[in-house]
Amino acid sequence: MKAQSKTEVFSQWLNGLAGMALAGALVGCASTGYDRGDAAAQSLQNTASGIQAESLALDTTLAALKDLVNHPAADLKVQFHVYEAAMDRLVAAADRAQSAGRVMRSKNEAYLQAWDQQLAEMNYEHIRKSSEARRTEVSSQFESVDKRYEELHSALEPLVAYLRDVQKALSADLTREGLDAVKPIVAKADENAARVQTALGKLATDLSVSGTRLSSVVVQSPSENQRDGAVQPEAVTTR
Repeated sequence: MKAQSKTEVFSQWLNGLAGMALAGALVGCASTGYDRGDAAAQSLQNTASGIQAESLALDTTLAALKDLVNHPAADLKVQFHVYEAAMDRLVAAADRAQSAGRVMRSKNEAYLQAWDQQLAEMNYEHIRKSSEARRTEVSSQFESVDKRYEELHSALEPLVAYLRDVQKALSADLTREGLDAVKPIVAKADENAARVQTALGKLATDLSVSGTRLSSVVVQSPSENQRDGAVQPEAVTTR
């Protein structure tokens, strides 16, 4: 096989660079503002799901702990291992929710930056001002949910650490007397968890609603479908 000359190799290298530049340009063109908006909307939904999973894990952990403390079996180790496993799942769920929150902030910022670019390219002032007003509204929504997210997880982290300490205390003293010693501590944790759970549920709902409102895919209610003339399935009658 004939060896390629340096000129041929250089020419192929240039062609490769041109191809990559073209592909990059096509990707850039394809990434429109609403693409960034949909990515932000999906990240809001993902964070909502992460918070729901976190809430469920907290419920499961407290249920296992209260069952151990309030209804001890003959062999305490079995119930304690259930609590240990639930505690591990809670920590993992909290970590995933934190990761989802970081992605959410990144996607939100990318969307607002893409919006700013569109604003800078507008020619008519009244259109720009209208769009700027909407951007301010959306940015305020982002800031609100992000602030509540941070505040809530600042409250959740000590609760998780509190439950970890209970686990360590019982690991060292897994006896009936040890259970009696942590009963008031568990009652306090349960009281604090109830407040956190209420806040988690509300935040998850608000994130999900914000994600739906931000998406370019409009989900219509059954009443809207009927009003818009959508074909409705015929009622099934029995004879």
